[in-house]
Amino acid sequence: MSNATLQPIPSSRLRPLRDEAYERLRVAILDGTHAPGDWLREEELSKRLGISRMPVREALRRLENEGMLKHFPNRGSQVTAICGEDMADVYDARMFVESRMAKLAARRITPSQLERMARNLETFANAEMGELVHLASEFDEILMEASGNSALRHIGKAVIDMAERVHYHTHSNPQRRDDTLREHRLIYDALSRGDEFLAEAATMAHISAVKTRTLKEFAARDSGRNSEPDASQDNGGESRRA
Repeated sequence: MSNATLQPIPSSRLRPLRDEAYERLRVAILDGTHAPGDWLREEELSKRLGISRMPVREALRRLENEGMLKHFPNRGSQVTAICGEDMADVYDARMFVESRMAKLAARRITPSQLERMARNLETFANAEMGELVHLASEFDEILMEASGNSALRHIGKAVIDMAERVHYHTHSNPQRRDDTLREHRLIYDALSRGDEFLAEAATMAHISAVKTRTLKEFAARDSGRNSEPDASQDNGGESRRA
């Protein structure tokens, strides 16, 4: 467990305990602190966070509803695995929802939102690798806010959270950073011109490209795993005895 993420929640918190516990656990899953297959249990988490079990239980249920955890009676909650097929579905959903929000945002975006987006792009261009996921999410959040549609924004946030579980690891590729920056600039240009059709098309093209890059990296990762020698086999091909 990450000591930074799961330190006791201070009494000076600004959010309800269930929300604070949810956010800390969510980040720990997104950044890989809790990897697929890891078990999360109420009692242990309540001790680590210094709170009662009820808000922890509520946070775990919320993460289960979002697909990040699977609950097993009398055992706890387990971090779910991610596969290429799942990610393809996530990006298809994201393409549908976010392109619609971009079209709405082209009509409704304010000067202050455009200014925030421009600052985001400038920061992204010079950011350290570890900051890229946060900055990419910030760009998406500004776009969703600018759409003015709270229902789509809620759906979009849930879908983007699913994709973030992969982004924490794939944004370490310098070429991917350059590609994302170029695509985000095209979306920004369309929004600044108020061109809703171009904004929609640029967003669809961006997410389609992200999907292609991500699935390619997933395939390469799985290929690498499959090519690793089986540690349980010796040179003669027979299983080693314990």
